[in-house]
Amino acid sequence: MRLSCVISTSEALQRKLSSFIKLAKLNSSQAILNQQPKPAKFANAFKELQKLCQLSTSDLILDCIDISHHAGSYAKAAIVRFTENGPDKTHYRAYNIPSDLGGNDTGSIVFALNKRLKKKNKLPSIILIDGGMQQLNAAKVANNVRSIILLAIKKGSNRKALTETIYSIRGQEDISLRSELFKLLTKARDEAHRFSIKANRNAKLRSIKGGKLDTIKGIGLSKRTMLIKKYGSLKNILNQSQQELSSNPGINENLAKAILELR
Repeated sequence: MRLSCVISTSEALQRKLSSFIKLAKLNSSQAILNQQPKPAKFANAFKELQKLCQLSTSDLILDCIDISHHAGSYAKAAIVRFTENGPDKTHYRAYNIPSDLGGNDTGSIVFALNKRLKKKNKLPSIILIDGGMQQLNAAKVANNVRSIILLAIKKGSNRKALTETIYSIRGQEDISLRSELFKLLTKARDEAHRFSIKANRNAKLRSIKGGKLDTIKGIGLSKRTMLIKKYGSLKNILNQSQQELSSNPGINENLAKAILELR
């Protein structure tokens, strides 16, 4: 009876040891897989881009530029950067457009590219412009652009998705709407558009409807922006009670009283 018990215990231990070894092997295999480099997010798209642009190097950088303004006011140029790994936000930039260029998209593009393509900055391989052939041709006069491939993406009928047209200096390019390249170009355009609108709105918030608040000691940019975002305009701010204004972070009763004296 004792011998049977020992054998049974030994078999149980062997089964547990076998399971442990299988689990250890599985974990080690998974660890090796995790350490292997993952394929780049836009690797296939950049291969297609390399082929389209007839470039010998595969280490490509794509910049995309978009201009945003309100009837020519508070104009901003936004430039975003993509690599095969996706958006590179460390190289996102928004540029103030001079007032005399407000509403002049082609002039604004040249101005922003001259800022972007200074020698101290790492230059892109390709620049994608939100626009058509007119905007693309305008970009050709920018400084340091000769070694850079220029592309443009024009919105389609009624700005519907999947109706965009892609241009190069050769003219319209035949790019499949289902291709990884088309997805990359539209994604870069959308990201530049989002970033330019954000920069434009921030400029508007800083500059309009709350300018008189600057005359109040203790009201800086952050507090003014907070109030404008919450109430929408200086008029709406002045329609609030002293108690309501003083309920906002950083606005004490004295500041609230000073604001209401602007009425």
